[in-house]
Amino acid sequence: MSDTLFGHENGGTTMSKPIRHLIAIAAATAAALSVGTIPAGAAGRTAPSVSFFEGGEGNAHWSQDESSGGDRFSMELEVPDAVSYAGIDLHHEEGRPAPEHAPSFDFYSTATGPSLGSPRLVILFSDAGKAELRPLAWAQDEWTTVGGGDNNWDNNGGTCGYLYQTTYDAVRACHPGATVTAAFLVSDSGYAYPEGYTHYIDNLEYDATTISQPSDNKRS
Repeated sequence: MSDTLFGHENGGTTMSKPIRHLIAIAAATAAALSVGTIPAGAAGRTAPSVSFFEGGEGNAHWSQDESSGGDRFSMELEVPDAVSYAGIDLHHEEGRPAPEHAPSFDFYSTATGPSLGSPRLVILFSDAGKAELRPLAWAQDEWTTVGGGDNNWDNNGGTCGYLYQTTYDAVRACHPGATVTAAFLVSDSGYAYPEGYTHYIDNLEYDATTISQPSDNKRS
């Protein structure tokens, strides 16, 4: 399977992204939902939790190097070269409607330049569509908030087709009756930053839960 099956469009330019892991989790979740094999305990949970994934030489983990809050923690996504990626899986949201309120996150970048779609929060829907939240640019050594009421969302599929730079409410309306099959945050723009970069993610807000330190997973 190719690592570049899907592209991310940003300002009219299509850029390939390494998403083998993302295809795998979406397929596994869809299969589980279709045969009713989501564990009963997981189905009863109401708060998201996170785990990490990497590709190539990417690295994802909790870190105390940077933080946008008072708890000293953030989630570090290291992308050291042109072919690596790193990300965060959100769990316990499969089979549920998209969050009523717009998700958001804070990010800190060690590089300045165009984002090329990273870091982005992706929500996959049961109608085969998806929504993506991302910044347009990075500012080195600064914390930036993305999401909430801003228009940094892109939509694919559903009743709207492709929408660029729109609001979460507009995206959510594009998928009437659909449920979430997977949600994750990924950074994979290394092809434009061959010397590598690191993103720190903090205050990841999804479905009325904010995840900013390891102990937040216990609430799930």
